[in-house]
Amino acid sequence: MDLDNAELCFSQAPGTPIMGRSLAEALRQLIRKATQRIIICSCEFTSKTDFILNEEITKQLEKGREVLVYGNHSGQMSQLKAAYGVMGLRAFHWVQPRRGSLFHIKAITVDGNSAYIGSANLSKNAMENSAEWGVIAHSPDLCRDLDRYIEQLHSEGRFEEL
Repeated sequence: MDLDNAELCFSQAPGTPIMGRSLAEALRQLIRKATQRIIICSCEFTSKTDFILNEEITKQLEKGREVLVYGNHSGQMSQLKAAYGVMGLRAFHWVQPRRGSLFHIKAITVDGNSAYIGSANLSKNAMENSAEWGVIAHSPDLCRDLDRYIEQLHSEGRFEEL
């Protein structure tokens, strides 16, 4: 699997070593590059006011980009759907195969070419209060594998669209 121009980025939380480029800004720039489709996966989304990609997602939806968001909690996903659904955002929540099961993936793919994989949920809290990291790279192979995994979860009934 090729990872071209891979970059390791870090949260900029007070009290943590500040290394490399800001993860929050790197994620915003990744979303800004979209020309067709954005897939966002995160275990935790708090609210529209705490979602670090608000402005970028709004702009991309206004440009007619397809945006699919996958999350763990139906309540959180309902909030995102309520905020952005009228603009075309599609939101999916995890259907637990057994008690305590989580959708814990933190990843973004853009246009099937570039990806983020890391530890951070996509909230201000994660970026401002936690030690987080993430890799951003151009990798159609990685995007294809991530997309296949999401498709497999869909086919097994692990997601419900709101």
